[in-house]
Amino acid sequence: MSKKEDTLSLEEEIILENLSFYEWTNFEKLLIGLSPSDLTIVESMEYGELENMLLNLVKRNYLEVKSENSNNKEEHFYKRILNKKKNIFSKLFK
Repeated sequence: MSKKEDTLSLEEEIILENLSFYEWTNFEKLLIGLSPSDLTIVESMEYGELENMLLNLVKRNYLEVKSENSNNKEEHFYKRILNKKKNIFSKLFK
């Protein structure tokens, strides 16, 4: 992955900061959990743009997604992926 592809937009950083590595979160809960200042930045985007951004983050291995059917509607849940970067300690203890 090139540096340009790996660069995150401000909106992507906000979304990632508000998702857990351990807990699955749906789109509605994600938006409710945003701080007022973060919401001001993200609310300028349309719903479809936000969904596409989440799917793009899944493709780039920042997020994991699962789908569940409830009330005849498919709902997506997201959580962050812990990217294990190799550092000096992981090399020493391998």
